[in-house]
Amino acid sequence: MKFVKIYKLNIKLNMNKEINKINKMVDVLDECAMLYFDGTTDTEKENTDVSNYNTEKLHTNFYECLIKILRLFLSDKEELDIYDEELIKKINDKLDDLENYIEKTGFTKEEILQALLLLDIKGFKNLNFDLSIITPNAVSLIFAAILSRIYDNTNKLTLFDPNIGTGNLIFNVACAFSNDVSILGIDSHSLMSRIACVKAEMLQIESEIYFDDCLSMIPTDISFIVSDIATYMYENDNVVSNLYHNDNVRYFPFLLIEHFLQIEKPILAWYLIDDDFFSQPSSSKLNEYLKQRGEIVSLIKLPIDFFQDSTKTKSILVISNKKVHEELSVNIYAIPSLSNNQSSNNQSSNNQSSNNQSLNKIKFKQTIDHIVNDISSYLELLNNYKN
Repeated sequence: MKFVKIYKLNIKLNMNKEINKINKMVDVLDECAMLYFDGTTDTEKENTDVSNYNTEKLHTNFYECLIKILRLFLSDKEELDIYDEELIKKINDKLDDLENYIEKTGFTKEEILQALLLLDIKGFKNLNFDLSIITPNAVSLIFAAILSRIYDNTNKLTLFDPNIGTGNLIFNVACAFSNDVSILGIDSHSLMSRIACVKAEMLQIESEIYFDDCLSMIPTDISFIVSDIATYMYENDNVVSNLYHNDNVRYFPFLLIEHFLQIEKPILAWYLIDDDFFSQPSSSKLNEYLKQRGEIVSLIKLPIDFFQDSTKTKSILVISNKKVHEELSVNIYAIPSLSNNQSSNNQSSNNQSSNNQSLNKIKFKQTIDHIVNDISSYLELLNNYKN
């Protein structure tokens, strides 16, 4: 029993140590970004009969300043475009201290990613962006748990996210691999693509990330697609799309799926989709196209408590860009929640609650095992696919 208590204590101490490290990185980078933000504001007021104002220059928001600070942290060649030498020294000293702290304590990629996620949240709040744009960590880790097992024997992996956003999904997946991993990412929002770029540098992950319309290109050599697809109505009459021009489809997730079904290499695409995906008016048009070109392999329902808004839940849709079977029965899985919402001071109820939680963990593991085994078997057939 003493061993168990010591073991639990060590786990708690290690968790506290990790949290302290993450908070240290967040605090320093946040403080430096705010110092830089303040340093790029002209605080001299022009006192005339007609005006009395501050002139802001160089920066637009906290996120832009954070990107600049991260680039300064990564490279001695980066310079701060402010004229307060004392402020520049203060920022550099803080970043030097952080670098020394990292070298002394050591940081895992997962810890760095967690720190950057917390800074993302501040950046989003500063810009009044909807936090639902960021893929929830719990969802990202489900992707990572499944994909790292299915593709664990692949020597060199190239992960492709055509809607990379801040990169929380694809970076969590990439960090789960011990294999040699590189990332290809695209985003139509310039700020998002730059955030993803600097994150890849912080995580020391080989990457190519572009600010572009993902429907304007088709990659040639990737291992799989993984993406949290943005939901909006797409307008671009220059796009090459049968659904767009022939069927008047504007729902972006359908157009994205159609587009990347054209990849020649047999691959699987792992998409995070809204749960109203199949109830969209033009879903029958996508289904017709899918029957010609590829097939749905699996649908994985995620726990409601993974999402802040229970009315905006999502699922994982696994699609093959080749028709391996004439008729394929789609496997549908429901991943159980690991949380236990029951609360009671009663000892008997607490014991029951503990038992339920243990049972949930067993069901969770069994479900993940089933998903991995079934899709691994399909992937073996896909890899041997011949036209």
